[in-house]
Amino acid sequence: MADNIRNERLTEYLKEEVSAYIARETNRTSLITVTRVILDKSLKIGQVLFTVYPEDKEEEVHNFLKRNAKEIRAYLRKNIRTRA
Repeated sequence: MADNIRNERLTEYLKEEVSAYIARETNRTSLITVTRVILDKSLKIGQVLFTVYPEDKEEEVHNFLKRNAKEIRAYLRKNIRTRA
């Protein structure tokens, strides 16, 4: 039960931080919304799900996020503080 609450809080926190990174680093030609973060049981591997408006910019945004994956991970390492 406590692990489930911790996971929910962590995923919400990661969702907010990834959203902040995207808001800071994009050129704002489209609206990008982080809809969900999915973590594995070890909390070490995650997926970020997002929506894009207008929809024709989706591939461009996906490529942007793939190109910046290392920077996003570095941003999260720097800004996320959790207890073990």
